[in-house]
Amino acid sequence: MKDKSLENIKRKYMQKAVRVCLFLRLIPFLRMVGLNGSMVRGEFREDSDIDFLIISANNRIFFVRQFVMFFLTIFGFKRSDQNSAGQICPNRWATTNKLQITPKDDYHAWTFSSTIPIYAQAATYEKFIKANGWMDNQGFPVKVQDILIPDSRLIILCKTWLESRLSGKLGNYFENIFKKSQLKRIKKKTEGDQNMWNIQISDDELCFHLKKEYVRHNLKPPIKTND
Repeated sequence: MKDKSLENIKRKYMQKAVRVCLFLRLIPFLRMVGLNGSMVRGEFREDSDIDFLIISANNRIFFVRQFVMFFLTIFGFKRSDQNSAGQICPNRWATTNKLQITPKDDYHAWTFSSTIPIYAQAATYEKFIKANGWMDNQGFPVKVQDILIPDSRLIILCKTWLESRLSGKLGNYFENIFKKSQLKRIKKKTEGDQNMWNIQISDDELCFHLKKEYVRHNLKPPIKTND
């Protein structure tokens, strides 16, 4: 009975993730939202959050992050230390220029090999799969899965029009403004957690993950699918 109840909760969390992505896909320059973490790697608990890998177009990672975080915060979907169960946690951001997950170790292969593409432009997901073939060698082969929310013609037309207006100087201006404000907030929030968190920040990647050493001491170790 407990397993059935847990499965129902997981189903509700998955439905929530899909509903959220129906709106997130409208954001200009957003190319993919992938579900990762405990929801896909066999560790789901009632208090699990919903981990997102978000991929943007090149040179627009801070633009996309600004609007994603605004949407999640305004509608109460964003994970917080006080409220994490069933809440959205975008733990990794990348551009289409940096689809390969790094570092290339067991932990990251374990975390991202089962990524479910909730929303994706087909070409982006295909390139993501190809870029992460290295996970096979770690014993965690990438599982190719169906895109839950494929692009529609109307969405493509709307985003293409918006992106054409924001692809030049105006878009660069917003990208720089959002970058400065976000880096300031990130630095303030993570100042006291350097021993726990692996933080990577660049124009192509934003990563907020627990360090491998912390995971080994506090979480269930990964189980390889082949050796």
